[in-house]
Amino acid sequence: MKSLIITIFLLCSNLFSAIWIEEGIGTITEYNRVSLPDGSICSILKGVGAGKDNTGKYSSGSCIGHRLEKNNSLIELKVYCDMELSNGIKYYVMQSRNNSDTDVGVGKITILGGTGIFSKLVGIECLYGIKHMKKNVFTTTKCEIPDNIFNELKNDN
Repeated sequence: MKSLIITIFLLCSNLFSAIWIEEGIGTITEYNRVSLPDGSICSILKGVGAGKDNTGKYSSGSCIGHRLEKNNSLIELKVYCDMELSNGIKYYVMQSRNNSDTDVGVGKITILGGTGIFSKLVGIECLYGIKHMKKNVFTTTKCEIPDNIFNELKNDN
């Protein structure tokens, strides 16, 4: 009986959420770099990019932030981005990543706010994967959001 209740709970909780997926490509420019006495390097970065999500919308955005690395290992990354979808909706996120390789890794994105449907997603945390190739970055972001909000996003042209 207990396993039946758990199974029903898991099925019902999955009925009310959807996965919003965005795939993007961008370029990163390093503004400034400081070498610290312990051998670590702190950099200020700017990025621009574009992508497409699984609702059929395209996106464009820019980001700025900092990274701290040592011996080709990322210690900390924190980047803020403003994004715009092809339907004019804007949203803002913070990307963070700790303790990984500098050119590949998995991190967290927090939705900070936005217009339209994104005003309902403040605080949602998403996972992203990133791969660097020269000055290009390739990302995949996955956010679990309420099903009704995903449907609104999908239908909002």
